[in-house]
Amino acid sequence: MTARRWLAAAAAMTMVSPAAAEDMPPAGRVDMAALRDFGACMVERYRDDAVQAVEGDFRDEEHADAQRRFAERHARCLGASGGELRTSGVLFAGAMAEALLREDLTQEQLRDSLRPVDPPLEARSDTEYVGLCMALKHPAETAALVYSDPAKAEGDTQVTAYAQNLPQCVQQGQQLRINKPGLRAIATLAAYRIAAARRAGEES
Repeated sequence: MTARRWLAAAAAMTMVSPAAAEDMPPAGRVDMAALRDFGACMVERYRDDAVQAVEGDFRDEEHADAQRRFAERHARCLGASGGELRTSGVLFAGAMAEALLREDLTQEQLRDSLRPVDPPLEARSDTEYVGLCMALKHPAETAALVYSDPAKAEGDTQVTAYAQNLPQCVQQGQQLRINKPGLRAIATLAAYRIAAARRAGEES
C-alpha cells in the first residue's frame, strides 16, 4: 500500500501501511504529543466513529480506507496537531484507544480489568497476539504505560522497560520487529479490546 497524505488547511497526516510502520524511525517526543492530542480530539468530538475505527481489523484494506475517510470527514482535528503527522493506521487507532481508556477508566480500573475473558479473545494477527499476551501477563505495567505521557522522558523509559518482557509473548518461530510507538500502540489496543470485552460481558 502506498503512503496516503491527508490534508486539511495547513495540517497534514500521512498514513503508511502496517509493514512500513514497523520500519519507521521512532517518533520524536513532539510527534508523539501531537499524535496523542489528535487522538484525544477525535474521541472528544466524534466518539462513536472513533470507537468503530479502534475496534476494526487493521489487516483489512477496507478498514484502512474507512480510517482515512474518518479523518477526512473530521479534518478539523488535524489542526490540533499544529503541523504534520506521519503515522500508520495502528498508531492512529492506538492514540484513540488511549483517549477512550483514559476517558472511561482510571489507571487502577484498567489494571483490574486486564484479566482473561470468557470466551477467550482470539488474536487476529501475530502482532495482536503479542499485544494481548503482554496486557494479560503484565496488567499493572500495561495500565501504567497507557497512562504515561509519551511526550516525556518517563514515558519513553516505561516503553523501554516494557519491551524487556516481549520475549515471553513472541511465539516460537515468530519474529517481532516494532519500534517504541508501535509497541505502545499494540499494547494500548490490546488493553482496550480486553476492557471492552469485559464490559460487554458484564452488561449482557
